[in-house]
Amino acid sequence: MNSKALFFTPLFFVLLFWSCNAIDPAIPVPSYIHIDRMTVSTNYPTEGSISSKITDAWLYVDDQLIGVFQVPVTVPVLAQGNKKISIGAGIKKDGIAASRVQYDFYAQQVQSYYLKAGEKLSVTPAINYLSNTVFGWKEDFETVGLSFIKGPSGSDTVMQKITSSPDVFEGTGSGAAYLTGTYFEAVSSSAFTLPGNGNPVYLELNYKTNTAFAVGIYDGSGNYSSALTINPSEQWNKIYIDLGAAVQSGTPANYSISFAMYRDASTPIAELFLDNIKLVHF
Repeated sequence: MNSKALFFTPLFFVLLFWSCNAIDPAIPVPSYIHIDRMTVSTNYPTEGSISSKITDAWLYVDDQLIGVFQVPVTVPVLAQGNKKISIGAGIKKDGIAASRVQYDFYAQQVQSYYLKAGEKLSVTPAINYLSNTVFGWKEDFETVGLSFIKGPSGSDTVMQKITSSPDVFEGTGSGAAYLTGTYFEAVSSSAFTLPGNGNPVYLELNYKTNTAFAVGIYDGSGNYSSALTINPSEQWNKIYIDLGAAVQSGTPANYSISFAMYRDASTPIAELFLDNIKLVHF
């Protein structure tokens, strides 16, 4: 037998096997869904600002969860033809990267798209609030009065409205507290009826601060429960604060919302800026 034949025969079969697999029509070719960003659309008089911080897309095809992806993202999908594409809005609960959840109060965007193998579909979801969302409190600092009073333990300064740039987040005004004393606390001037039994309750807000500040609630008896301490941020940031753990009643009860901070001796003026406060629940 020819020695060269013995050498090339195994190589021939390897190449034949590789070429067959490379063009094997049985291997599915995915289509691609590209999500560049996700925005929020609102009816301003009833739902307030469109400001949001959606970090993740929860992607469903024909009601099957494909996965949770940080946007922007391009996702390969083994599906073709007309498909129901649902995209939910993911946030960092309490601003914590390890606590990524689909936000209870944003509706999924649901739409039919035609998916074609090897091609990319680009979508930019505009998310709405669910129609049954209750906006218990909205303070955007755009009206003459403010819905704040001093805290029950006293405060060395007050929440005020400012209209000068660059400390206004959007619109004509934002809230500001300048603390040269020791302690600041502002509490919502109204108490709000919030559901108990573990139902979702969130406080949304935009903020900028040079010192840490605390968010909490007072019940009808004046008892305080802490919700979250927020670290300094030199730039405006958006946060979704879960108040569910602080609202511990088994039935609906009334609560007021508190913002408080202490001034460190090394900080000449402790500054806190707020905007677009929304208290939401079902």
